[in-house]
Amino acid sequence: MSYQEFTGTLMFLNQPSDASPTGNSGRKMLVNKKTASMVCITLLGVPVWFDGHGKEKCGIITKVEIVGKELKVFGVLSEPKAIQALEESPEEYGMSCEMMVCYYRKINDEIREMYDFRFSGAAILPKKEAAYRNTYISLIASQEQ
Repeated sequence: MSYQEFTGTLMFLNQPSDASPTGNSGRKMLVNKKTASMVCITLLGVPVWFDGHGKEKCGIITKVEIVGKELKVFGVLSEPKAIQALEESPEEYGMSCEMMVCYYRKINDEIREMYDFRFSGAAILPKKEAAYRNTYISLIASQEQ
């Protein structure tokens, strides 16, 4: 089995999502930087799913960073189908997150601010299906010695 490291942006902080995440009753979400810094540890070790939420486990998240407004993740992919898709058409794919135990404030009828939650996974999916349409994922070139 071959493994491939990756990095990506899972979401943008302090701004509403472009679309409603699955399971959010048609409402956009917003996660502020303070909340993200408190819950980002729950991303470590969570599964990464390919081609939608919960369909095909293809890897895990091993590192998380907040860089400006981006919640960035790093990890390892082990599913050849996912690796091949990202090698062939990286610009087509983005990322989205899976959350559980969510608490939120209603900002208005369209937006919920998530103030406490736990990450339960991440998904690699077509950008047009991601809550934040400008997320990305890219493979990290291996360093041969």
